[in-house]
Order: sequence, then C-alpha cells, then structure tokens
Amino acid sequence: MTQGRDVRAKKALIAAGLVAVAFGSAGIVWALLDAGPTPDAAGPAVIEPAQETSPGAAGGLASASPATAESSAPPSSALLPGQEPPLRSPDGLIAYRKSGELYVGTGSGTAATVVARSGEGPYALSPDGRVLAHVTGGRLWLVTVDDGRAVDAGAASGEDPGLGECPVWSPDSKYVYFTRAGAGGRAEVWRVTAAGGEAERVMSGGCPSLSPGGRVLAAVDAGGVMVSVAGAAPRLIAVAGATPVAVAAGDAELFVALIDVSGGSAIERMAIDGGRRTRVAGPPVDAPRATWGVLRLSPDGARLAVAAVGDDRYSRLSLFDLGSGRVTPVSSRRDTYVRYWDAGSRFLYYVEGNAYQGETTRFMRVEPSGLGRALVVDGAE
Repeated sequence: MTQGRDVRAKKALIAAGLVAVAFGSAGIVWALLDAGPTPDAAGPAVIEPAQETSPGAAGGLASASPATAESSAPPSSALLPGQEPPLRSPDGLIAYRKSGELYVGTGSGTAATVVARSGEGPYALSPDGRVLAHVTGGRLWLVTVDDGRAVDAGAASGEDPGLGECPVWSPDSKYVYFTRAGAGGRAEVWRVTAAGGEAERVMSGGCPSLSPGGRVLAAVDAGGVMVSVAGAAPRLIAVAGATPVAVAAGDAELFVALIDVSGGSAIERMAIDGGRRTRVAGPPVDAPRATWGVLRLSPDGARLAVAAVGDDRYSRLSLFDLGSGRVTPVSSRRDTYVRYWDAGSRFLYYVEGNAYQGETTRFMRVEPSGLGRALVVDGAE
C-alpha cells in the first residue's frame, strides 16, 4: 500500500460507522446559502490556471546555517551571531521549509532567516509573525522568530502539512491549537500559549480549524464534526451517511469534506449547529479516484482553497469563490499542496511539485482570483 493511501486511510479512521449515502451526480455543483447567483445545470464557471509570472529576486535565497542549540533535544536553533531577524514588510511574513530547515522571510520570499531545523512535518507562523510552531519528532516546538529560542510544548501529532494537519493559530496570536493522541490513540485537540507552558485539552477530534474571527473551533471526530462556539462546551454535529475527513470553520458556518461508503467524495456547507446542509461540490471531476481532503478558508471568508488528494501524494488545488460560485483550478500539470493564506487574504501560498516522486518543488503564491501565480522560493516546500 502506498504512503498516500496510508494517509487517506488514517484520516478516514478518525470517524466511525460509515452509513451508505448517495451524493448525487459527479462533477462540481454549487448550492449557495442565501447569496450569490444560482448555478445552471452545466455547473459553475471554471477559469483556467493563470499564466505564471517571472520569479525576480525571490527565486533564489542564500542558505544560512543555524547556530547550535543549547540543548541537544530541540530540533530548533538560535540565530547565528550577526544574523538579523526577518524584516517586517507590507507583504507580511511567511514561513517555508528548504533543505531541512525552516525559514521565515517577507511575503515575496526575500530577507529570509533560518529559525529551526526540521526535515518534515507541519508548521505554522503566528499571524503577528513572531512565533513559528512546528511538529518535529512527535513534539510541538514554539520558536521565537527574532532570536530562535525554542520551547518544547509537548507531544503532538501531524502529517504532511499539505494534508491538513497543521498547527492552527488564534487570530490574536495568543494560542496555537494542535492535535495530540489521547487515550486509545484517539485524536484530541489541545492548545498552548505562544510562550509555551502547560498545554490544555480542548476537545476530541483531529485536523482542527479555527474560524477567521476566532469564534468557532471545529475538528473532525468520530461520527461527525466537533464544534465549540465562543469557548462554550463542544458539541458533536453528526454527519449522517458519510465520514468527514476535513473541516474548515467560518464564523457562522462550516465546510466539511466527506467520503461516503462507496468511496465517493463531496464538500458540504452547513450552519454551525449542523442545519441548512447544502452541497458545495460533488466528486472531483478530473480525478475520479481522488477525494476532497484539504480545506482552507481565507481569512476574509470569501474563498475556499480545496485540494483533491489521492495515492502517491496526488494533490490538485482549486479555489472556490463562495460568493459567485466560480471554481478556479490552480494546479496545471503538477501536484500542488496547500500551505496557508496570508493574514490579509491577498495570497494563497502553496507548493508545486511532488517530492515523494522525486520532483523538484517550488514554493508559490497565487492571488485570491486564481490569477497572478508567482514563484516565491525555488526548491522550498
């Protein structure tokens, strides 16, 4: 069994008790709630991937070697003597991995600094750009960007960041939410402050998603989606007839990727109490064997980045405009993996190229419209 199939099976096991369901016709069919035009029978408008812009200075960064950490345990390291922290620019700050090291730099990929050693695993930069969270060696590490100080926040679970298991920051950068294995190996959502300290259990479930305003926390759990609103006690939203494999939380609604008993995939939109369920998308049209596996809602709540995933780390990325119903493919002929939206919803950052199959990777960004694809850092992910 391939590694890609193992990941899909592992995520599907989060939920239990599959019940047969028919999701309707294949192909992407939009049904919007109370807004936007009604799509016709032919389905939503589809925009071809935009032509890529030339890379400019962002294409090649000098590699900096991290200093030796004070403790042999942390995979992170302080800045070298004389090494400056990343510049804070109008583009904001981004994080990426290259050659086994995690960098933080400007949104265009310049003025980057090595802040940690980490060969694989998910990572996420706080919205204020001050702390980088990453899961390495089964532990969550919190690294202060300006000085490279690393704090071990305890055990954590995580898959490839393109498969939806990233740590999730609160909008105010005070807390980071992550997955940890609980009793019997069942996934649980925990949180810890940006400074570290003792983590606290929040609720059961995995692959957590926090709404743009920080009001709604959702996670995939056995039999449905676990939801906590405004810090209240979590409740399970049952999803009859299907296994949820990914969720994206809005401040007033949820987007859930589902797999039915026959293996068919769909994305549904629903109120945070589970009501008003509507179909956003049927099975991926261009990849019958793939399933929707990653959902990322933009901070302004206007667009949903979705990835159809399959064996051997197959992944194809599209942007769904939640107002107009348009679907814009971002992938061209290569596998593409979602990383994150920037805080201002100006760009979606993603990785192009399947490293699992030996391809060279490129760290890219694209505008919310799906236009203006641009190379940020060559060889990064």
